[in-house]
Amino acid sequence: SLLASFLPFLSELKTTLKFASTFLLAMAMAAIGLKVSFKTLLSSGKKGVIFGALLFAIHLLVIIALMLFLKI
Repeated sequence: SLLASFLPFLSELKTTLKFASTFLLAMAMAAIGLKVSFKTLLSSGKKGVIFGALLFAIHLLVIIALMLFLKI
């Protein structure tokens, strides 16, 4: 992602890399989803939910900062 932002690539290579990236992200999300233990999730209670929300907020802030910095 960073390399594609700063270095010129052939459009065919970009298309292939974008497809591979989307596929690998989908596979990773599926793997994470399949390993979720709802029993553990429910037993973690408020702490787990707060921690997840905090991580989500941090990721969102980093993405927004990068978008503003790179003027996307």
